[in-house]
Amino acid sequence: MGLEGRLKQLESRFSSRNILLEHSYDPDGVIKHLGFDPAALRELADNTGKRVVQTMCEIIGIEPREFELMLRKKAKIAR
Repeated sequence: MGLEGRLKQLESRFSSRNILLEHSYDPDGVIKHLGFDPAALRELADNTGKRVVQTMCEIIGIEPREFELMLRKKAKIAR
């Protein structure tokens, strides 16, 4: 399969998922909603060399996987 064919295949696969992309979100808004200052959280993450989510999870005291599962459950309820 050529490059053009592969790109068309990928495009068709992702076009069915465009429904999920309609509900865009603002990461800073989510961070604020959780009670954090986005700039301060990013600075702390940069200083420690970790991702923002990892830093947030350490502050909250939960594992990143648990945090992800909680967000997924919350997103399902919101639909």
